[in-house]
Amino acid sequence: MRPWIVQRVTGLAGDDVGETRRAALIGALHDEVGGLPAFTATAGAVQAGRVGVAVDLDQDLPGEPFAVLGERVRAAIRAVFGDDGLRYDPGIPHISLAHGTGAADSGEIQEHLRRTVRPARARLTVGAVWLLDVVQDAARSQYRWHEPLARIPLRG
Repeated sequence: MRPWIVQRVTGLAGDDVGETRRAALIGALHDEVGGLPAFTATAGAVQAGRVGVAVDLDQDLPGEPFAVLGERVRAAIRAVFGDDGLRYDPGIPHISLAHGTGAADSGEIQEHLRRTVRPARARLTVGAVWLLDVVQDAARSQYRWHEPLARIPLRG
């Protein structure tokens, strides 16, 4: 499975981060999330909405693993970049499958998904946090990254 964004660091282009702050972020991520246990979550039914198609993930209520993971990742970012690095709100945990680029009826899309996507739910194990330098290409409606910058394993 491909990684998904738990938290985007805002206000910085990859070249502006610099090796020193990148190393500091990797260290802070190890400190904050390295001791967390790996966990299993359920990816819920596929939902078509106003801006795309996504799968909801459970374990996101206060105190549950995704919520704790997000809090710890944000703490690591804040330690290195301050509050300016946290201006992006990723919303509730989800996996984006498609982003809308034109007008369409989400009801028709949802009906098609309901008939064709099986199984409707899947289990996934979260065993690491990946630090990626992601580039958004608005013209192609896609996000891209090359080699991961770091992989921080969760224990267990």
